[in-house]
Amino acid sequence: MSDYINELYVEGFLSELDVEFAKRVSDIYKIDDKTVKMLLALASRAATEGDVCVELDKLPKLKTEKAASYEWPEINTIKDMLNNSTLCSDGSEITPLVLDSNNRLYLYRYWNYQKRVVDNILERVRAKSLF
Repeated sequence: MSDYINELYVEGFLSELDVEFAKRVSDIYKIDDKTVKMLLALASRAATEGDVCVELDKLPKLKTEKAASYEWPEINTIKDMLNNSTLCSDGSEITPLVLDSNNRLYLYRYWNYQKRVVDNILERVRAKSLF
């Protein structure tokens, strides 16, 4: 795993779960890119921190000095990396990561939960408007 991810683990920014998740998924999908590995770890971290996603626009402003010092590529480069990877989709297929049109990166499970809640709310609103 990337030395940077290990440094963030030692610093306490990433948990063992975050690191192992990034490692396992990277191994399964044969991902070598350190930025994509970091995004996997951060998506896992977001879920354990109570967030449903990582906002890509906020990556350079992460909570610790070490995390904030990571040299992130431009947002469009990150989006291209994710969109050209088999481990990320727009949610139309099951992949470990989902990138939405607002530059939010989710673990598929949490994206799906959120989508189901929104769909349920919209269904109820539509049903009420019929009466």
